[in-house]
Parts: sequence; structure tokens; C-alpha cells
Amino acid sequence: MIVASFYRFLELDEPRTIRDELQCVCDERALRGTVLVASEGINGSLAGDESAICGVLAWIEQRLELDEAIE
Repeated sequence: MIVASFYRFLELDEPRTIRDELQCVCDERALRGTVLVASEGINGSLAGDESAICGVLAWIEQRLELDEAIE
């Protein structure tokens, strides 16, 4: 098990929709933690299997159409 903390400041038009989608993605991968999704961006800490966390970070990058990877 690993823990990953991340954040990205950006404008989000539909934070509640993204939050709900992200909750499903994290549940499917059995991840635990807290992720705050607001109109100003995303901030979180997740714990679980390394490949599951990498998958969620990749999902976030794709869903939010980020130009740079979350590290």
C-alpha cells in the first residue's frame, strides 16, 4: 500500500459531476482517502495499491484534460 498526495489549481465548471465520477473510479479500485473537488481545482490524498492510484491519476489527467501529468 502507498499513499499519494496531489493537487492542481484550475477552473472546473462542474466540480460536483467530477466528484461523483471520481468517487466511482476510486471505489472500483478500492482506494481510500479524501479528494476535494472545487471550482478552483482538485486536492487529495489517496491510499491503496500503486497501480490503482496510478490509474486514478491517469483518469484525472484525462477527465480534466490536463496538459501536464500529476506527479
